[in-house]
Amino acid sequence: MNERQVERVRRACAAMPECEERLSHGEPTFFVRKRVFAMTSNDHHGDGHVAVVYTVTQWPAARALIGDERLKDPKFATRAGRRKHIAELYDIITPWFADKTRAEIQKTAQAKGVPFGPIFSPAELLENEQYVTRSFLAEMKHPVLGKLLMPQLPVQWNGRSFAPRPAPEIARSELAA
Repeated sequence: MNERQVERVRRACAAMPECEERLSHGEPTFFVRKRVFAMTSNDHHGDGHVAVVYTVTQWPAARALIGDERLKDPKFATRAGRRKHIAELYDIITPWFADKTRAEIQKTAQAKGVPFGPIFSPAELLENEQYVTRSFLAEMKHPVLGKLLMPQLPVQWNGRSFAPRPAPEIARSELAA
């Protein structure tokens, strides 16, 4: 969302009784009786969003990448602790992303062995050099829609990939049941 869209949501929510705005995960979020009613995501650089993922063994590298001393707090030492304090964790890590593009985040994270990466739109997937080179998108002939490009499993077994197939057709009578 751009700032104008966020302001539209803010005005609509402000007109609702009991609606309260607070920051959650670094973004304007609207609550009614302590429950999330609406969330916004302000795409600061206009280039999309990033997936923040890591395994248990990658947590030390992710913590070092972010570089905030608060992440050394024992409450963040375990997966259970990070889950329990997820809102605080997001509040700590969000500023690290604020002044970087998706490409900068991915390059910096990969250099440290942390698998943060861009979330691609469907159009971006079709043009992504890595996905094209690795034939991630396979042609599939759909009986009604014709030729489609569909993602396939990103791995091979014994040199064999598994291309997508159309789902079986369902008779209209089955849909009504």
